[in-house]
Amino acid sequence: MLTSSPSVRHRPAPRSRRDNLAHRAPSAACAAPRSWLLAALALGFAPAAAAQGTATASGASALSADPEMVFQRFGHRAIPGVHVPDADVRNTVRVGVGFQYQRNPVVAYRLDEELGPIVENRLVAQIGVSWDFMEWGTARVMAPAANANWGTAVAGFEAPGAGFGDVMVGLSFLPYRSKWFNLGLRGDMWLPTGRAQAYMGENSVRGMGGITAMGNLGPVDLVGDVAVVGRGVIDTNADFNLGPELVLSQALRLTLPWVPVAFTQTLIGRGGFTNFFQGGAENALELLGGLQVPLRDVGFNTDVTLDFMAGRGTNQGYGTTDLRVLAALTVARNPGRKPKPEIVVVEREPPPIPPPVEEPEEELTEETPVIIKDEQIVIRDPIEFYVDTADIKPESLPILAMVADRMNREAKIKHLVVEGHASEEGEYLYNYELSRSRAESVYKQLILDGVPPDRLSYRGFGEVKPKVAGSTEDALQQNRRVEFHIVAQFDEFAEFPDYGTSTRLPWTGEESRIVTPKTRDELKQEALDAKKAEDAKKAQDAFEGPKVDDDFSFDQEPESPTPERAVGEPDPLEDASFAPPKDDEFTMDGADAPKSPPVEPDADPSADGEGE
Repeated sequence: MLTSSPSVRHRPAPRSRRDNLAHRAPSAACAAPRSWLLAALALGFAPAAAAQGTATASGASALSADPEMVFQRFGHRAIPGVHVPDADVRNTVRVGVGFQYQRNPVVAYRLDEELGPIVENRLVAQIGVSWDFMEWGTARVMAPAANANWGTAVAGFEAPGAGFGDVMVGLSFLPYRSKWFNLGLRGDMWLPTGRAQAYMGENSVRGMGGITAMGNLGPVDLVGDVAVVGRGVIDTNADFNLGPELVLSQALRLTLPWVPVAFTQTLIGRGGFTNFFQGGAENALELLGGLQVPLRDVGFNTDVTLDFMAGRGTNQGYGTTDLRVLAALTVARNPGRKPKPEIVVVEREPPPIPPPVEEPEEELTEETPVIIKDEQIVIRDPIEFYVDTADIKPESLPILAMVADRMNREAKIKHLVVEGHASEEGEYLYNYELSRSRAESVYKQLILDGVPPDRLSYRGFGEVKPKVAGSTEDALQQNRRVEFHIVAQFDEFAEFPDYGTSTRLPWTGEESRIVTPKTRDELKQEALDAKKAEDAKKAQDAFEGPKVDDDFSFDQEPESPTPERAVGEPDPLEDASFAPPKDDEFTMDGADAPKSPPVEPDADPSADGEGE
């Protein structure tokens, strides 16, 4: 027999609703991580017995309440205890089973004295099914198929034995999904199917709705979940009532790149709205860590996931444990996928590797006055300027136009530097300024010819980098020059930028046309199309043959001249009438015409030596 009503470690603020319940700030003994269900919740003492300060074990009983904190939803890429916003392809079906062992999930206290665990050991077996009916939607059912409680230190308040738990059904949706971030909405509902007065279920329907997010950071998945639990208030006859709650969950998964194993961590917290996150039994927090082993494509479109976790409560909230051990198995399969074709490996000798085709080096000629050689654009004729100025002579403008055209045809050239050089005549500063200004003039002309400014820059070197040594006129002439150096190139797999079709001139701000260079593949395709067009034209010409002149005519016998008639003389054919021959006679205007002599079939007209 207990001599007084048991109480519960509660909020630090000393207030109560019952005279026989005392509250205190947590002592060192209370600070040890434990989980409690309120003794009044567990025992349901009558108010009269509480007022008298005595209660018998025979008059106490457990209430219908579910202290469970870790639920499994068996979803795509799920982590136990938290909802992960993700889904597989349509019609993926998963079946899962999970087991938990819990140590001291329900503990009774009276003032500062621990009466002991009401439930020392608890075993929970959960089974579930989830179905991805769309790539953005999942339906699920989860049921604690077998719960078992055994062991107690508070006689008369325990609820030993096995029983069924509350069935959970739920839906989740993915309103936003990307490679790096998923956002989900979810709703769950528990049906009162659990065993009554055994801490396995509640007497009414309760629901949960929330929003969840996941960041995909390469090998790390970070999940956050915020949800609200709605339920009817369970009065414990103490200053703790089990009612609506806010649930905050966080999970992390670190996938190892070299082995099919991931480290997982889950933190689950809940706080009652009555004493929102003020400590005490209404506010619970539990931390778990473990391993996840994903086995992909173990059979016919089938994946298997194994989860192993362990942890304990970090405060005195109800439902937390001194030890929680969890193991789960999830099997996922999509019956809508076609079986992968069997891969047959045929060993063949590799074909001989052809020798690399070396492109012939370009040479400066009249036909090709601009070439690329040794990371430079080399020109056959030097750029000419007026004496002691940076003004380009007109005869050099076509050369610069060809340099710009070569730049616009070579997309691989990322950046070109125009270098100006001077001969050793004059002062250093003067030669430097002259070489820089001439390089600037060439830079501006190339932009006017369509080269994007982002691909160009210029600089002057004065006389410090002569091309040839000596002070002869020929040497001085060679040293006065402009060079084009390729300082950066794109590699063959790089994506070339789009420079647009116009730009603003850096020195005036006016609009100017520019050309986005074509890639090598585009240039090769253009050359191939031109070759095909040329071959097709040759084939057409060969098929039609030589053309015939429209004015050409074969020689014909000249027509007999028409005899002239006197004016007023009637035309003898004007009133002629024609009739079909009759009896081998032909008549014209009633006059007899001479008959044609009969022709013998076997007669040879050439026999008598006559012929036409």
